[in-house]
Amino acid sequence: MVNPLLPWYGALAAAWPAAAQRLASWQPTLSLLADLAEPVVKRLDGPRKAMALAALAGLVILGFALVLLTWLGGRYVRRLAASRPPARPPHADDWADKPLRGDQDPTSQDG
Repeated sequence: MVNPLLPWYGALAAAWPAAAQRLASWQPTLSLLADLAEPVVKRLDGPRKAMALAALAGLVILGFALVLLTWLGGRYVRRLAASRPPARPPHADDWADKPLRGDQDPTSQDG
């Protein structure tokens, strides 16, 4: 009996034999892939192996350099944020003492 809560159960049960047959047809392909399990570096000739290993070493060195520069930059920014800016002498703003319009008296309190 099919559970009414699982309406897709019938379709899944019908598709199961077809999926098993497709999986069995993949077996020759999977056996060919198992033959390729030897690492790529071992299958290369001398000069290409050297070029591949040099490129890999260059990527590793570049990665370490990026981590080091990020670390040093973070230290610099943290020190910059922790230090206080130098004290400046206070200066008066001359625009704040002037009236906004020429006909206004800066001492009057009416708008």
